Amino acid sequence: MPRLHEEEDGETAPDTYVERSKHSLMMRDKILVPQFYKKKFDRYELMDGPEHRQEQRQGIDAIGWIGKKQFTFDEKIINWPGYPYGAFALEDISNTITGADGWMRWGIALWLLYCFSNSNDTILTCYAIDFQALKAWFWEKLREDQDAFPASRSREWNRTQVRVVDIDLVRNAVPTKYFVLTDPDAASTNVSEH
Repeated sequence: MPRLHEEEDGETAPDTYVERSKHSLMMRDKILVPQFYKKKFDRYELMDGPEHRQEQRQGIDAIGWIGKKQFTFDEKIINWPGYPYGAFALEDISNTITGADGWMRWGIALWLLYCFSNSNDTILTCYAIDFQALKAWFWEKLREDQDAFPASRSREWNRTQVRVVDIDLVRNAVPTKYFVLTDPDAASTNVSEH
């Protein structure tokens, strides 16, 4: 079973979460917005800023429309250079100190958009996963066997706990779309769907 970066090296700076958040926003703006939201939807809105606190609390990072049909997304953009991307880290406990639930319990988005960036930040390998189907499958598996997916806790102040779930298990269990997006300034071919 794949292990997480923080388990392997044991080193985590106090501002790791802040740095990861900055990197995720940079990659969203650089690749996800021009190559996904702008190309796939008639219109879209990012749930940034204080006017979108309600959506943010529900785990909705973006909304896209095709005609009148609405699609909501919870985005995860991961960057662990030098480590293989063989699993998703699905957050079941946001804060193990206080017991606050993770986004696998309370997220209401239709799609979990889980992307991995390459080491030079020019490619996003993405999985658009039916989020509610994923949650139903995930929690059923954990009810059957509480050790179905290995738990891993961050070394950050809140000790977030995730479950490490093999990508192929998810792809075989719930509706998932796989695609690769490239930096529009770095390559001529920008979207590849699988």
